[in-house]
Amino acid sequence: VHYQRTDPDKLERSAGSSEPGIHGKFEGSRGCPYRCHYCANAFFMDAYRGKGPWRREKSAHRMIDEILDFRRTLGNPTTVEWVDDIFMTDRKRLDEFCPSYQNQIGVPFAISERPENITEDKLRPMVQAGLRWVSLGVESGDPVVLQDVMNRPMTIDSIHRAFALLKKFGVKTQAMAILGLPGQDVPSMLKTWRLIRKIQPSAAAFTIYKPKRGTVLYERCVATGSYDPQKDTQPYRRDQPVIQHDQLDDSTIIRYHRMLTLFAATPGIGSWAAFHLGRRSEWISRWLRNDLQQKASDPQIPRNGLRFWVNLVVRALADALRRRNPTNDSHENSK
Repeated sequence: VHYQRTDPDKLERSAGSSEPGIHGKFEGSRGCPYRCHYCANAFFMDAYRGKGPWRREKSAHRMIDEILDFRRTLGNPTTVEWVDDIFMTDRKRLDEFCPSYQNQIGVPFAISERPENITEDKLRPMVQAGLRWVSLGVESGDPVVLQDVMNRPMTIDSIHRAFALLKKFGVKTQAMAILGLPGQDVPSMLKTWRLIRKIQPSAAAFTIYKPKRGTVLYERCVATGSYDPQKDTQPYRRDQPVIQHDQLDDSTIIRYHRMLTLFAATPGIGSWAAFHLGRRSEWISRWLRNDLQQKASDPQIPRNGLRFWVNLVVRALADALRRRNPTNDSHENSK
């Protein structure tokens, strides 16, 4: 199966559309050419070595034909999402794809891409063809983590350039990052926070690292004793750490994940203040999460009204008193 029709609600965020309609998922290629240490791609690349090219790209003609076939069998898509790991690789294919898509399909589409592959000469025809949404794995704002831990040979400057270009062309963006990686500490996670604030994506998604069998980081975590696969028996959750850290405890990683998810992609001094108060206090971070979840479920409640900020200040002051008087805090927790 090379394409599918998807419930509109499941694709409206990734395709950058809030309008009801038919959203199509399509595949333009298979096989990522990169060897990131946290990704299983390198394992499969080695397993299939000598059995043909790993990176396989469909021709522009076939990509268009599959969308036309989708139209005939499932209906006319109002948005298209390409599920490829990366998209903007072969310039010749892009030169053939963009005008054909614009002339024969002509609906907004979304892709995933690496920041270092975003260049103006590639982006311009893609936007003219209908590109409206790009998801990019920035992964970390810490250059040491990117290079030495994750084996992501890209610079922080290349991330800034990619998001600036996409913003220049009016393309919505999603930044994706990983927390709780081996060797990370609080200053490292704060670098990710500062990076997301500077690049100002339309949305941001964060996950807590879980080792994948067959990857370089999996073997490293098992060898150092920071991860025991025999004890990791629960289904995967993106908000729960599973490896041990020398400089981080689980509650700190969870709290940073919670606060980054809530506030990293929200501009303004208010979200900045809420993040820094919540990252320091489990009590405040839980209240912020619950308060915003309540507001999300009830559109009549203003997200950042005066009452919200009064409550936040009161809780910050109360939390400061709790820290100064831990005996009372322990008594309250025991009730």
